[in-house]
Amino acid sequence: MTIAYEGQRAGEYLVSELDRRYSRDEATLASGEKHVDGDILVLSGSKLYVLDAITDFDTAEALTGALAGIAWGDVDASATGANADILKVPYVARGAVVREAYLNLPADAQKKAAVLAALAAVNPKIVVVD
Repeated sequence: MTIAYEGQRAGEYLVSELDRRYSRDEATLASGEKHVDGDILVLSGSKLYVLDAITDFDTAEALTGALAGIAWGDVDASATGANADILKVPYVARGAVVREAYLNLPADAQKKAAVLAALAAVNPKIVVVD
């Protein structure tokens, strides 16, 4: 008998959310970017980037206005070539309860705390639980 193992499903980090038409948003993923479910996303202009692209933050205030939310599913804009943005990429932006273990947070403790504080500052907030 063959045993099949299921990988992480899109949005597996989600415990609950307000109506998904309210708690989720869509934006353009910049060409050259790739995100997986649970990545923390930031907006620069009108385009989404994975938080790893921003290295010079260590407080929640530094993320104010930039934090978009949490990636929903896996999207790869790097395989589509230069100047090939992917439109209408969904992400959880507000009003949700999520599991910390399923989020891709920075390894640095200060940056991790800044991201968690920034998520909690979203209105209505994104609550992170163990």
